[in-house]
Amino acid sequence: MMNRSRTLLSIILSTIALCLFLEETSALVTPPSSSKSSSSLLFQKSSTSLHQASDSDSSKPPETAVELFDSESWKIIKKDLDAVPIFCVANKEGKPVAYSITVKKTQDEDEDAEPITFQVPFFYVDVEDAKTELKKVRDSNKEKAEEMDLIPFPLGSAFEMWSNDQAVIIPSGKAVQQAGAPPGTNPIGQAVPLFCCMEIMQETEVKDAEGNIKMAPVLPLFMVLEECNAAVDQAVEMDGGTSDDFEVASLSLTAAIEQLATQIKGVPGFQVMPPQASLEYINNYLSSSSPP
Repeated sequence: MMNRSRTLLSIILSTIALCLFLEETSALVTPPSSSKSSSSLLFQKSSTSLHQASDSDSSKPPETAVELFDSESWKIIKKDLDAVPIFCVANKEGKPVAYSITVKKTQDEDEDAEPITFQVPFFYVDVEDAKTELKKVRDSNKEKAEEMDLIPFPLGSAFEMWSNDQAVIIPSGKAVQQAGAPPGTNPIGQAVPLFCCMEIMQETEVKDAEGNIKMAPVLPLFMVLEECNAAVDQAVEMDGGTSDDFEVASLSLTAAIEQLATQIKGVPGFQVMPPQASLEYINNYLSSSSPP
């Protein structure tokens, strides 16, 4: 059942990636305005994959978006990330709603530089947050309410757009706080947190940088803390011991991508685990849309 669900998900995401390779986004409605406190630097948010470093490659990590996206490592990383759906509000043609985002100047820029405003889509990691935004958009434009819906979008493609100031990725506010942010922190502009436990790493078949299949340690990274804790509980049940013996830590999507792009021998592979709620939403949507 899981293999079938993942096959359907892969087809959906591949189709969307082709149809929505954003030419230029323009606002379909006028959602509440938001601001971004600083420009998007490449490694601010988090993401991961099953990519395993080559034994011989000890290259430095890419320092710019251009270097990352031109690298062979990114092709492997992106392919795995694209299996993770995040969500945006779009019209019936599948074109995302765009929001006005103002990027303020940073310390390295000219003090007299004017802030820059972009029209970009918002991608939500938490499908419930995306549902809330969909309701706001529909309420703000009753005439086109029925034309608006949620669509899944591949995380790898969204990260690429984000790094080029073509999109905003909004993590779960709850996850941001669970990762250590103060209560009430606005998730917009925050790193996407991931949760992991080194004790539940597993040997898995992965491809190295040369495309060779081998067994290697792979660390699952969860986007939902409760799902990470559930995996720990399952490991305790299978292997014995107590949950106190298993430490759950957090890292950003950015940090994971940075490690994967570094390709240093001995660095374990990662696999981002899509939130169960996201997969359930897609499966339910497919079921309700299927002909009798």
